[in-house]
Amino acid sequence: MAEQDRNIQYEKEVIFNDIVKVIKEISPETGFNGSIGPDTLLGSELELKSIDLVRLFSAIKCLYSNKPIQFQDLLISDSGDIRLDIKISQLVHFLYKHLYHD
Repeated sequence: MAEQDRNIQYEKEVIFNDIVKVIKEISPETGFNGSIGPDTLLGSELELKSIDLVRLFSAIKCLYSNKPIQFQDLLISDSGDIRLDIKISQLVHFLYKHLYHD
């Protein structure tokens, strides 16, 4: 694996771990107490409601020095519908793109 690929993988693992930490901090209020992996869905599996997503995204922004992150780009489909069933891996990729390539 090339050095750049290892760096990308490491950065994505850090983001994943940050997300899991925040979810676990808010999970007592959502009732979820299972394991969280890359394919875990925010809505149907973690039972995060829209207010929980607001709290999750606010905490993520604080972790990353309040860098402006347009979470609506992740949440709103091309047809204008709100997507709550987002995989953790999709959120990781989205954050990686916005934190390291914007």
